[in-house]
Amino acid sequence: MDNKKDPDHEPAIAVIRAKGFNSRNLIKAIFDDNNPEQIIRTIPAQSLYVAVRSQGLESCAELIEITTLAQCRLLLDFDCWSRDSFREDHFWEWLALTDATDSLALLQKILKVCDLKLIALMIARYVDVVSSEQSTDAPPGPNHYTPNQGRTWLALKTEDPNQIFLMNRLLALLFESNADLFYQILSIPGVATPSELEEESYQEKQKRLSSEGIPDMEFAAELNSPLPSDLLLAEIAKSEIQASIEDISAVEPVIYEGSFEEPLRSLVSQLLYDESFEAEMTLLLNASIVHYAIDISEITQVLQIADKVKGALNLGLEHALAVSDRSSIELYRVLGLRGLYRHGLGLLNELRKGARTLERRGKENLSAEAQILIQGLLQRFPAIPNWVKNPEERDPERVEAKFVSIQFEKEILLLKEMLLQADSLQ
Repeated sequence: MDNKKDPDHEPAIAVIRAKGFNSRNLIKAIFDDNNPEQIIRTIPAQSLYVAVRSQGLESCAELIEITTLAQCRLLLDFDCWSRDSFREDHFWEWLALTDATDSLALLQKILKVCDLKLIALMIARYVDVVSSEQSTDAPPGPNHYTPNQGRTWLALKTEDPNQIFLMNRLLALLFESNADLFYQILSIPGVATPSELEEESYQEKQKRLSSEGIPDMEFAAELNSPLPSDLLLAEIAKSEIQASIEDISAVEPVIYEGSFEEPLRSLVSQLLYDESFEAEMTLLLNASIVHYAIDISEITQVLQIADKVKGALNLGLEHALAVSDRSSIELYRVLGLRGLYRHGLGLLNELRKGARTLERRGKENLSAEAQILIQGLLQRFPAIPNWVKNPEERDPERVEAKFVSIQFEKEILLLKEMLLQADSLQ
């Protein structure tokens, strides 16, 4: 899929950015354009997916209708999988989509891009298929019907009326569109188990997402490996310019959603809409989604992990500025966002170790506040209780376990002090 920015549509993109590159502005800019079918081709599928899930799949039928086949295929990939598990509930939502005229055009488009193994998987789960070389007038069981004068009999294995309607509509459309393909799909469950179909489809989906900048679990783990403080100066001293990230389409609605804190804000202002910066930022965001097992369809969770990534970046940059004589842009050139992020994780990992040591000594003598503090720091991606970061929101009668991202070295120092105080009171 060609995601290169089209100069003819730069004004529309500028409008989005001026208003804030969020999902609502993205969809509005597409349909405000004189040629929405053309501008949508310039927008990465992952950006479109953020918009679709933020606004709701059903309300985005018109948007999905004008996507390219490649974009639509990726939207399905993003939405119908949770790690290596097929999201059947989301697939039913896609089968329920209709276009603005309530025709079957959108469903036909979905069939064109959908992995046939997933359709075969749904048939294996929900359709009883009885086939024979000779036609027969007698159905093999109650509720069976035939699309071909008795050579094939079908019956739904569900009592949900909506599922019955959607599956029958899908089967009818398959048969009417391409009878040979219809019989081919019906035969697949006879030669492959549902688990085999799911695994094969998952592997093919992973290849497509990898080309979109979604790293596999091994690469995601590498990008999320902490860089300890004692190794930072050695990395800076190498003075080798980090290779730029290319061929990854920026997910701008996530990158620019929310805010950046200082000193990261000043660095971003120098790199605003720089394609290499956006590509590397997108890679880090996607790596965190994979590594921390975030459901990409849960946009709130995606934005929360993005905020944590920005927090770790700010921590890494702030500390690197404090211990070196390099400027922000120089540190970016040498360490890249990857190095700054990994160093931020290193600082957070030190906190996590302190919290784990305190927990091992026993929680029974710890106050409720200390227990919540430890709970936040022991998360895979350590976080700070909201009432520590925002004392004005603290309820003296109720201590809540609500966590937000750690963004500043002063917060690191405060949390270390709180851990020491809790330890001294045991």
